[in-house]
Order: sequence, then C-alpha cells, then structure tokens
Amino acid sequence: MEKKTMMGSSVLLALAAVVVMAVMSANCVQAAVTCADALTTIMPCKPFLVDGADKPSVPCCIGVKKVKDMASNPADRREICECFKKAAPGMGVDPAKAEALPGLCGVQFPFPIKPDIDCNKIGY
Repeated sequence: MEKKTMMGSSVLLALAAVVVMAVMSANCVQAAVTCADALTTIMPCKPFLVDGADKPSVPCCIGVKKVKDMASNPADRREICECFKKAAPGMGVDPAKAEALPGLCGVQFPFPIKPDIDCNKIGY
C-alpha cells in the first residue's frame, strides 16, 4: 500500500510541476511592458508631437530607441501599438509627425505609428 501511495505522490508531484511550467510559460507571452512605461519613455517627444517643434530632440530620439527596444516580443509590440493608438488622440498628437518620428530619429520601429493601424495585424 505504501508503494502505491508513493507512486501516486510522485505522479501528483510531476503533474504539479507540469502545471507550474505551463503557467510560467503562459506568463512569458503576456506583455512585460505597460502602456505607462511606453508613454513615460516617449514623453520627451511631446514638444515635437504636440507642441509644434520642427524636429525631435535628442532625448526624444533616445526615448524612441528605448521604446523600440521595449517592443522585444509580439505581446509587447501589441501593447505599445494599442497604447499609442489610444493615447495619441487625447494627447493632441499630430498623426503625421507620429508616423514620421521613428525615421527622423533613425530608428527602425517594429510597426508604423498610425491612428488607423490594426495592432493585431502588425508584423512580428
């Protein structure tokens, strides 16, 4: 009887380990970056995107590069895309300047920054 109980405990322990690994791997798919992180990082671009500055500043371009680096996996790219798409109109962002920003900073962004982008269809 003890042998059966030990074998049952081993099976339960193995099953528990599989469940823990599955939960951990599912968590890895979730976005690690938050909208607040992305917006805070890109905030030095406000003078260019909202206030009418002719070109982005060096701190702005550093922020664009950091946001690009934050978008390191599909979930993070989707999160940042949705964030910018939803926040830009309320902040008064000029859509043409937002779309031009990565290029002006010399940063190859993982998706175009446009108000009509479908964030679920961006390339990964």
